[in-house]
Amino acid sequence: MRPSEGPWLELERAPLSRQGLTYGMYGGIGSLRSANGSLAMGPAWTVQLGYFPTQELGILASVFFGWRNNDLDATLFETRYTAELQYLPVQLGILHARLYGGSAWPTASRDRSSCRATRSSPGTSPASALWAARCSSSS
Repeated sequence: MRPSEGPWLELERAPLSRQGLTYGMYGGIGSLRSANGSLAMGPAWTVQLGYFPTQELGILASVFFGWRNNDLDATLFETRYTAELQYLPVQLGILHARLYGGSAWPTASRDRSSCRATRSSPGTSPASALWAARCSSSS
């Protein structure tokens, strides 16, 4: 087939334009800690939605979902919520350098190992740290 045949139209390479709405979805493997303290891998997904008010600056919100089987063969399900600021000041041809930082909200975890529900981030609040410690020590 020749490049000039068919419904295809060759376009020149356009410059990257980030300004406006953006989204992302990433899948893979994540490490998840059970209420009894065991750490293991399981499927994980992150979904991002955000906005670039300028070409260089973006604001994004993310939600993470991960799950795995625990020691009792029950499902551990975890969510994490984050906000992210991206700054891309350097553009050298096709290379773009960026800086980014994020902040996370307390995560929630459902685990039927030694207790039914716990905060998976001990230290977020004194109550969640005590609850996580009680779940870990009772197994």
